[in-house]
Amino acid sequence: MKQLSKIAVTTLSLSLAVAHCALAQTPSQASKATTSAKFSVVIDAGHGGTDKGEDEKEINLSLALQLRTELEKQGMRVILTRSKDEFLPLRERVDVANQVKADCFISLHGQHQKQRPFSYTLNYKNSNSVLLAQTLDNGLTKRLNPTIKGQVAPANYFVIRETTVPSVMVMRNLDTPSTPKSEHQLVIALAEGIENYAQTQKSTNKEAPILRDIPNLGKFFNSPSKPQQAPKSTPPTSPLLRKPPGNLNFLSTKTGK
Repeated sequence: MKQLSKIAVTTLSLSLAVAHCALAQTPSQASKATTSAKFSVVIDAGHGGTDKGEDEKEINLSLALQLRTELEKQGMRVILTRSKDEFLPLRERVDVANQVKADCFISLHGQHQKQRPFSYTLNYKNSNSVLLAQTLDNGLTKRLNPTIKGQVAPANYFVIRETTVPSVMVMRNLDTPSTPKSEHQLVIALAEGIENYAQTQKSTNKEAPILRDIPNLGKFFNSPSKPQQAPKSTPPTSPLLRKPPGNLNFLSTKTGK
């Protein structure tokens, strides 16, 4: 039984894609960040509805719901871009994070990646997104497979490129089976990583060490990658953001939409 548990843990593999966050804040943004009582996280369950992705939409949603529960236990404010199987345009996913001015944005996806169990993919030079990815990786490797180290490479995914907050895309390996136990272990690891990232935001010198510790980081910022664009034609716009900006009570962490 112990051996089976070990196999279930070590065969789950992931990749992390990291984007930029805004370097400057308006006075109103800075004021809100200072007075906010809770660390806020937007969780994006990739795909949904008619957009199945790599047959991953159900797992993405399951992970998002479980992760919300774990983060709320830690006293965080959690907003889901979707809480059921529905289509949501990329732009609306981004707008959720930007409108609530979240402390971080986590997009959950899956892909077939037999040769790359873990990887970081940076878009712009911003140490907060790098720091977020590093703390997530620390939690993932500690709980899932301590022998695997993260890998840094460039990416340009729409949902993490267009957000104005620290953003990371987490890719689960679709070549390994998903079980309730493996999903739970992944969720706990991600929750620990996000909690650790939240703690670093209390430090006044949280950026320099993480940039220094990643080898050859600079070369990736001079390597342009083809940006992912939002689809030119999409199904009818979801009503998710039709309400006045700033009124996001309908994104309740209890009811979802």
